[in-house]
Amino acid sequence: MTDLSKELWYHGRISRLDAEQLLDNFGRLSGSFLVRDSLTTTGEYVLSLSFQGKKYHYIISRHPDGSVAIQDGAKFDSPIELIQYHTKKVDGLITTLKQPCCRLPGQPPQGYRFISHEEMQMAMREAALLLGYQEHQVKDALVKRRSAFEQLVGGILHRKQLWFHGAISREESEQRMKAFGLRDGLFLVRERTEVNSFALCVAVKNDIYHYLLEMNTLGQLSIENGRKFENLLQVVDHYSRTPDGLLCTLVDVCAVTRFEAQAVPMPGAVVKRVKHGPRRIEDSELSTQGELGAGTFGTVRLGVYRPKNGEPEVQCALKYLKQSEELPNQKAEILREADAMAALDHCNIVRLFGICVGDPICLVMELARQGPLNKFLRKRPTFPVIKILNMALQVSRGMAYLEEVRFVHRDLAARNVLVVDDDNVKISDFGMSRAIGAGSEYYKAETAGRWPLKWYAPECIYYAKFDSKSDVWSYGVTVWEAFSFGAKPYAGLKGQDIMQMLEGNQRLDSPEKCPQPIYDIMLRCWAWRPEDRPSFSELSSMLKDIYVYLQQNDTVVSNDLKKPLPPKPLRKN
Repeated sequence: MTDLSKELWYHGRISRLDAEQLLDNFGRLSGSFLVRDSLTTTGEYVLSLSFQGKKYHYIISRHPDGSVAIQDGAKFDSPIELIQYHTKKVDGLITTLKQPCCRLPGQPPQGYRFISHEEMQMAMREAALLLGYQEHQVKDALVKRRSAFEQLVGGILHRKQLWFHGAISREESEQRMKAFGLRDGLFLVRERTEVNSFALCVAVKNDIYHYLLEMNTLGQLSIENGRKFENLLQVVDHYSRTPDGLLCTLVDVCAVTRFEAQAVPMPGAVVKRVKHGPRRIEDSELSTQGELGAGTFGTVRLGVYRPKNGEPEVQCALKYLKQSEELPNQKAEILREADAMAALDHCNIVRLFGICVGDPICLVMELARQGPLNKFLRKRPTFPVIKILNMALQVSRGMAYLEEVRFVHRDLAARNVLVVDDDNVKISDFGMSRAIGAGSEYYKAETAGRWPLKWYAPECIYYAKFDSKSDVWSYGVTVWEAFSFGAKPYAGLKGQDIMQMLEGNQRLDSPEKCPQPIYDIMLRCWAWRPEDRPSFSELSSMLKDIYVYLQQNDTVVSNDLKKPLPPKPLRKN
């Protein structure tokens, strides 16, 4: 399939007014035409056509199967075939397409403002390859599923833009803009301390205005009562074309490269912090007793921690983290995550004793001798299902605690649930995979991070939106792994297959030995809309009810339990 960007009649992201101006400059020839991107709907196009001095604009819609068409007209694999068809047949148009209104040779199609068409194409191509498309499939994929790829890449690409300053305060943003030289239309975007909230900062008449951008339940961003956008790229693109309620259009970028990052604490973290962060442990306080495991992150060794302050020695897990040249800020990221972990205190969460800042960095952690839950269960195909339910309940309680203190895990999976013994599990690795990079289970979303796609909710994949409700989705997959005795979710499916499956409202099948009430809870965790998913507090309550019922009724939990539990009796007042 031919690359659309090579067609000179394709102009990219230009406005309706710009298209009409180009057609006028072309000589107002009847049948002259061009194709442009829809500025309102990602993945759709507009055919702009001149006839007898008037301009006609036809929306080229994208269908679920990836084909394109004008209203109820014939479907085509791409706009290229559609244009070829309409050079011969009117079929609903005012006239056939006769003369293409072309870009200048060597001039690329218009991309988002302040980002080139080539940069967007390259990012989408990389995403396609990382989602499992073969090299020869990428071109077709970017045409047929362009909308999905633009949403996916658009949700994260803003972090590489010069106008995005990350988590800085209102005061810091104003200082930066003043240092840059206030002039009408100078702007930057900053991340606010509230989750999924940003501010568009614009200079007008030597003053600075801060426009609040908040995300709704569909993952759309908007200024209050304003137009809704799928990502920050669209926000900046739109307001650089028209003020549309702002005091002026966006003209000049206040470039982040001129300033050092001075991020304020963000709530992905915890409300209650340890005053001095994790304890710094000296190498002389540690001794190793053998290797427990190894992976992309480094190695885990069995160790003994002997505090020099006279506290009792304790066996521990020593996680030595491999340094990566691809992650220049890795050390600072790990220290930040360790600081967050040190504040956590729950019986179902692995305790961080401290950190040994050497080469390599070593995390000194509570020991869970039986290792990751998925590996534990793979070796025990007859492990009692009632005990698996107890483990799932413990994980829900640990996550309810994280939910309460506003800590978003981002990487909940059976591999990050550690088994102490047959009756006790603990949650581990809070964001560490994001900090250090990980293996093949992760989708590389940015230069310095990888995403566990098979465990991620749709809003994480498309909008890079993380909160407790996205952790709930991951919890559903984690419980599925547990009741599948450590099987891999979506086995044999590539990234694009999973995306299509979720978009088609399909979910993982119930594991063979999973009680129906548990699978029903999994399905609730996998609701498409975050607000339709239960909270961890609710999940903990539901699982407790099931667990207590099965124990009290001495039920044999097996594949035979494939019906809902009876309703709980109402309490008598």
